[in-house]
Amino acid sequence: EENGTLDTTALQRVTDSIVFDLFENRNNLVQLTDIRAHDAYTFAHSVNVAVLSAMMGMLCHMPRDEISLITLGGLLHDIGKVTVPYEILTKAGHLNDEEWQVMQGHPEAGRQRLKQMFPRDVMLSTIALQHHERFDGSGYTHHVRGKSIHPYSRITAIADVYDALTSVRPYKRAYTPSVAHRLMATCSPGHFDLNFLKLFFDNVAIYPVGTILRTKSGYAIVKEVEFGHTLTPLVCVFADQEGKLIDKP
Repeated sequence: EENGTLDTTALQRVTDSIVFDLFENRNNLVQLTDIRAHDAYTFAHSVNVAVLSAMMGMLCHMPRDEISLITLGGLLHDIGKVTVPYEILTKAGHLNDEEWQVMQGHPEAGRQRLKQMFPRDVMLSTIALQHHERFDGSGYTHHVRGKSIHPYSRITAIADVYDALTSVRPYKRAYTPSVAHRLMATCSPGHFDLNFLKLFFDNVAIYPVGTILRTKSGYAIVKEVEFGHTLTPLVCVFADQEGKLIDKP
């Protein structure tokens, strides 16, 4: 709103709409399309994290009110970044120590803001505070580890990193879902709750429909992806290993 506050009623309507759409289209979850719009990165990122968090809530068989809560938590997890100067948020190079200290303050700033906005929903401020904590205690702000990190925060952390990796940023290109999977599953040991991480990638298309792959049989296009089998999609081979089109795909 113009006075700098957030319309909490409108936010709840957006959250309920996301949850309703996911319940009505649950069979399409594995093919979640990129809902990113040409808008401020933090806003688009927050919507994506909300959708991915809602998906995880459904897969964990949470009741609908809890899915609504974790979705709203995803939508607002980065609200503390309103306190971070724009030039730091959009800096193309590495942050210096002073800038990094400012950036690391956004979870606590988010917690304080959400405690004021939603005094009865402590989980929203907890998600904002903990979404950069890591399972092995190497995260920030308070180096909480393991199951001391709330499950909602562990889920939001996975959605947050996945969307950040697959997004274009001033300091990096967008990685494909398969590269994001490799980075999160094998290059970040100890960062994530492995049970949630497996559930996430079992239900997010690592090789989305239409992806071109080079396989042992030649070049192929992904035709179908199934829940629980996202690493082994159904493909159609259309060219040999040298790239020559074959007569019968």
